[in-house]
Amino acid sequence: MISAWSAKGGAGTTVVTVGLAAALADRSGDDVLLVDLAGDLPATMGLAEPSTGLTDWMVAGPDVTLDALARLEVPTPIRKVQLLPLGGGLGWSPERMGALVGLLAADRRILVVDAGMLSRLEGDRVGLGEAVTARADVSLLVTRACYLALRRAMKLGRRPDGVVVVRENGRALDGGDVQRLLDAPVVARVDIDPAVARLVDSGLLASRPPRGLTRPLRRVA
Repeated sequence: MISAWSAKGGAGTTVVTVGLAAALADRSGDDVLLVDLAGDLPATMGLAEPSTGLTDWMVAGPDVTLDALARLEVPTPIRKVQLLPLGGGLGWSPERMGALVGLLAADRRILVVDAGMLSRLEGDRVGLGEAVTARADVSLLVTRACYLALRRAMKLGRRPDGVVVVRENGRALDGGDVQRLLDAPVVARVDIDPAVARLVDSGLLASRPPRGLTRPLRRVA
């Protein structure tokens, strides 16, 4: 299970997650499950918004069986990649959240989780993204080489296993600065590409994942 997360909004975590899932499915030939904890994957992939998702399973209570979660998965245009959408449920119990995390950790497929923006840990207040990331085999911070984003990442007190740097022109900082400041290896550098934005806006990102997105992420895969 690979959890991709950010410390600041707009880093590109969702697009990177789609690219990573496509690279994994292509390289390994194994089944991949995309887990949406941020809520933007269906729109990013040009899919209809599912009416139910994993949070609805969580609030349904213990009478809803464990295998019901698998029935919420939807196919994606990427070969061998399924999507488990977020849903709109609210107010789940800690026990139900623990059950979800346990099921994801036990899944035999490759899991790529869009954990969204994580917050600073304070006491026992742990959100869904934090709980899943804590159980993931690989924790990936997605960030731009932006002083504000890196400052916030440093304040979180989380050391990722690797960093995916989304590169944009004009930044004073580079991947070496990111690696030094966060004390974590930069495992991929993805350039900002207007073609990717056009594919997202037209709902075609999953149908035609560009090589400029998937190629740098093959190293992570």
